[in-house]
Amino acid sequence: MTTVLRLMPDDRLGPWIARSQAEYERSRLASGEPAEIAAEAARASFEQSFPGGRPAPGHLVHDVVVTASGTDGAGAGDGAGEDGGTVVGVLWIGPFAEGSDAWWVWDVEIDEQHRGAGHGRAAMQLAEEEAARHGAATLGLNVFGYNTAARALYESLGYETTAVQMRKPVGGAAGSSARAAHLSVNPSQHRLPFTAADPDAGSTGDGRLADECPPRVP
Repeated sequence: MTTVLRLMPDDRLGPWIARSQAEYERSRLASGEPAEIAAEAARASFEQSFPGGRPAPGHLVHDVVVTASGTDGAGAGDGAGEDGGTVVGVLWIGPFAEGSDAWWVWDVEIDEQHRGAGHGRAAMQLAEEEAARHGAATLGLNVFGYNTAARALYESLGYETTAVQMRKPVGGAAGSSARAAHLSVNPSQHRLPFTAADPDAGSTGDGRLADECPPRVP
């Protein structure tokens, strides 16, 4: 079996954009933003990345497909295809800003039933090749500091920490859910990459990069 990337077909791209935008909005709501601000921020972010419902220049949304060795996955539909392989996840990569050679893993998700088989690692390795083929000099991502499984995966793939944000809960609102540190790579204040979870985790946790990443370091 071989893991390959294939551009997501149009009939799935629109629903995926809508679902991802809704999840991004929910993550901002969970962070405490007012509903109106969260909705507008999510709308503006995805309109910048997908103007008119199409990927902005340089942005690539791929299906992660597992095929029989020697095939390229062409023609695979949603789920299993007898000849085209099985869609096991999604990978979205693209430049941090239009024309930049600094690229980002904006989203990567392996479907729960396919996790723990190495497809996440394979997708990340393919992301490097695809980004380089399109002129990228670097490939970045964001990961919460407490997410040790994801950090271990990305560090094993050669990613290095370029910035660390720290916070300490004070006052009565401090609780067990507060996190003491984040890993970040100075994300934009206006268009935020998702925060990296382990896309190949074997647990039942969410494999999508669905949380808002931390704001720019002061």
